[in-house]
Amino acid sequence: SVALDLQLIPARSRMSVVSVLGCGFVVLSLFVCASGSPYVSLVQDDNGVWWFQQNGVKFITKGVNHVNNGGMDDGVGGRESAECHPLFPLCGDTLAFAPALKYAPYYNTTLDRYGSEDAWAQNTKQRLQSWGFNSLGGWSATLMEQQGLYYAHLLDIGTTWLRSNWLPDLFDPQFEKQCLDIAQKECSPRANDTHLIGYQTDNEIAWASVHFLKTYLSFNSSASGNQGALQFLQKRYPSLEALNAAWNIKAPSWQLVGQQLNSSRLNVTAFDTDSDVFMGECAAIYFSTTTA
Repeated sequence: SVALDLQLIPARSRMSVVSVLGCGFVVLSLFVCASGSPYVSLVQDDNGVWWFQQNGVKFITKGVNHVNNGGMDDGVGGRESAECHPLFPLCGDTLAFAPALKYAPYYNTTLDRYGSEDAWAQNTKQRLQSWGFNSLGGWSATLMEQQGLYYAHLLDIGTTWLRSNWLPDLFDPQFEKQCLDIAQKECSPRANDTHLIGYQTDNEIAWASVHFLKTYLSFNSSASGNQGALQFLQKRYPSLEALNAAWNIKAPSWQLVGQQLNSSRLNVTAFDTDSDVFMGECAAIYFSTTTA
């Protein structure tokens, strides 16, 4: 299913580059444009080397992550600050906030030193450029994105869904709606920004800690995830009897398969094999929705 309206991003061809990093999955949506376009694009030269390009000039980006002064602008539309804001109304960026002090020391320090957030941003840009950097990474303040540096903006789509729903249901239509809502809020105002490199859809989406098949089979039978898991199993096995034989369980009905997963008889190897395939299907839903 397509969740993101392509009109929300610049009128250029799209491509997605997926990197698996040690900290989790990162998806960076990049753009391919005409060679003289003022927008940043991705091009391959005759030697097979990939470059960023703007106005026909090829370049590389050297960026810094989390260029943020610890204020209320957390760089991800307030979703980072939402973790501590209910407890401390003055909380901005959760990572910079000191609960024991009930304020963000770095934010206060930068205000004391520079007098304003605008002055901090201008000075920070100058320092980054003097050190040879030309780009900003995720969690960087919106104010920094307006300083003329290239930047990749973190959307934090799926991570937000996982955190707000500890039993994440990627089959739930509300997941797709949330993706669209975040894209509308975050992508629309940046649609024609010539310094935008692309979008990082997520970080640390916790595939390793979410056992999708087991989790979805434990959902209420009316839940979209439960129905999706059962449909997956019904496609892999011609009958309930075939599933029972493969998993060495005695489920009396499809709806009660989830109650058999703690059985000492369970064929863990067969179950894990099916779980891995189902995780692939969940990943396909995630990527097709968040990068559409």
